[in-house]
Amino acid sequence: MGKKSKKSVLPTEQTDTLKENLPSTRTVDVISKTVRFLVLSVPNNNLSKKSPFAIQKGLDGISNNLKSVKKLASGDLLLETGSALQSKAFLSAKTFLDLPVTITPHKTLNFCRGVVSDDELLFSSDEEILEGLSSQGVVNVRRILTRKGTATIPTKHVILTFSSTVLPSSIKAGYLNIRVRPYIPYPLRCFKCQKFGHSQTACRGKQICSRCASEGHSYSSCQSKPNCANCHQAHESASKFCPKWIEEKKIQEVRVKKKLTYSEARKLFQSESATSYAQITKVSKPAMSTQTDESLTQLPCPPLQSIKVSPLNETPTGLPKQFSVSKTVQSSDTLSNTPDHPVAPSVLLRSYEVPVSSTRDGTFQPANSTEPKRKQPFTGTSVGDENVEILPMKKTKVVLQSLSLESEC
Repeated sequence: MGKKSKKSVLPTEQTDTLKENLPSTRTVDVISKTVRFLVLSVPNNNLSKKSPFAIQKGLDGISNNLKSVKKLASGDLLLETGSALQSKAFLSAKTFLDLPVTITPHKTLNFCRGVVSDDELLFSSDEEILEGLSSQGVVNVRRILTRKGTATIPTKHVILTFSSTVLPSSIKAGYLNIRVRPYIPYPLRCFKCQKFGHSQTACRGKQICSRCASEGHSYSSCQSKPNCANCHQAHESASKFCPKWIEEKKIQEVRVKKKLTYSEARKLFQSESATSYAQITKVSKPAMSTQTDESLTQLPCPPLQSIKVSPLNETPTGLPKQFSVSKTVQSSDTLSNTPDHPVAPSVLLRSYEVPVSSTRDGTFQPANSTEPKRKQPFTGTSVGDENVEILPMKKTKVVLQSLSLESEC
């Protein structure tokens, strides 16, 4: 196994920030070939007193048509150039709006990091890997180490830093072709105030214990119960199960994939989370519709069929033999549901003469009539193209029998 590099460190949230020790001999011509994000700053933050129109004129005086211009929380300007020539013009500038100006490459946005994993890399030192991959744009190499007790053990995973804003899909390590995965760093947590987003050197807050979230003492001397300083749950502030830590990890993923600053990635993540929550809690109004009983609407209904009318000398089923039919219909007559011969959907009505007799309570009962029938024909409702002729009689009741179709719906 090769000699372990002294620069190999554990990728914790404290040491995980990008620290590129670029050679001082790099000239503006060399740097401008790969640098696309620049930071413009003036003494005493005098840009805050300048109008946006004046600032735009000053930028156009150096080189116009920048891709983007944003103001950072520090008051400096973040510039994104579109070419190496434009980057060189800004890196060479000495004054801006008659003020001395300092324009430097951004510390992280001009680089991208990826992870490669291969067992054979265990036999190569970080220096050897850097030397072998420098022609492919690699400017820094850092091996991921693990702890076992008090000892640190090197792994097959190596973090590569490329002098480009686009991460390659693979690299050629000697005869090996190794796939490159995006590297998502751990959230940066301050060891002083325990908050995320800055380091201890830039902290202006008070000393907070990472175990109990109380002020005035450190973790090493604390005997209290765990209490997170960020989510106030029963765990230490450094726990990777903390909801705030998980949220910060997602913010780092947004920052890396979308090439944003930490503050921009945080705002974007919070806006997307708020939109998702609003969509989940949105109450939709029910649409007005007509409800039907599926047990009724799903019953099979065969199409209408033609029916034959039985001869008059045949007595309908269920009626006494003395009943007579007054309509003359031939046995060969048929009724069908056609435009020329419309028929009711499911029934055909026939009329019968039923002799009845009244009782004291006013009800009628069938009885044999001995009186002669008074035949006074009249034209009734037509069925098809034929008229039904009904013969009235004294104290008779007309009973209608429904002749259903062969297949009822």
